[in-house]
Amino acid sequence: METDSIKATKTEKTFSDFPKGELLTSTDLDIEGNCLNHYYGDKKNIILPSGITKIGESAFDGCKNLESIVIPLGMTHLCENLFSDCENLQSVSLPSSLSEIGDVSFSGCKKLQSVIIPEGVTRIGKYAFSDCERLVSVSLPSSLLEIGKSTFSRCKNLRSIVIPGGVTYIGEHTLTDCESLQSVSLPSSLSEIGGWAFAGCKNLQSIVIPEGMTHIGERTFMDCESLQSVSLPNSLSEIGESVFSGCKSLKSVVIPVGVTHIGENAFFLCEDLTHVYVPDTVSEIGNGAFLCGDSVTLHVSSGSYAESYASRERYLSYDNEVKGIWNQI
Repeated sequence: METDSIKATKTEKTFSDFPKGELLTSTDLDIEGNCLNHYYGDKKNIILPSGITKIGESAFDGCKNLESIVIPLGMTHLCENLFSDCENLQSVSLPSSLSEIGDVSFSGCKKLQSVIIPEGVTRIGKYAFSDCERLVSVSLPSSLLEIGKSTFSRCKNLRSIVIPGGVTYIGEHTLTDCESLQSVSLPSSLSEIGGWAFAGCKNLQSIVIPEGMTHIGERTFMDCESLQSVSLPNSLSEIGESVFSGCKSLKSVVIPVGVTHIGENAFFLCEDLTHVYVPDTVSEIGNGAFLCGDSVTLHVSSGSYAESYASRERYLSYDNEVKGIWNQI
């Protein structure tokens, strides 16, 4: 059966197209040494030759007909914007020699459904897979150390993701507006989650934040409307601004001993929130932090800062029957 697949073998001036035998001339390719600077063709399925060890920035940017590509062994780095806006790209095979995926590499590949990132990759750049609307699954390697800003933002069909051990940093907006995301596994190696990282993940139901985390960035879980439970680590010292704002299904939260600061609007509009346990270590609570549902109960200790905050804000009233508990009016 005739196919559009390209298996390219380098000659002095041309690449051979198999099985048709069609010659791709210099008008289709911009090649210099072992570097493919740009591809100008319109084929659907491409197998790059083993002699190519570098692909230039934006080389396949906007190739609307491209459906699949095999990148050869020897490639170590994918440059910025390499396959951005290849709207029909459905399959990509990445080599085991790869160590880094550059910024915006596959952004806007709207038909890409799954990606296996090989062992050896240590960094995935910002916006690398953003707006891959049909992306359902991603396999991340144990070698991974860093996930950049907005890497998987607006991947609306991504259902689950396991962040491997070794990752210490998840960038801002990493999984923002992944509306189908239901499950996230975070590693014990994690030390920082950027702001807005999971904001708008409307189907995320639970999250366990690992020990070692000291700070949760602003709006990290904002508008996670299905989030019902959250486990916070004992290492935590600060809850940022609007971290859980708009988490309408969140029912109870135990803030661990050691937290000193709760940011403004931290639990704003958490309509189903009924119980929040605030430890004596909290010495600062921002405006509107617990302005949420009508039946929230703030559990505090007598004489604590949280008790004085509740009295001062006036939207909480003391329950004389149970010492140390405040009910929102």
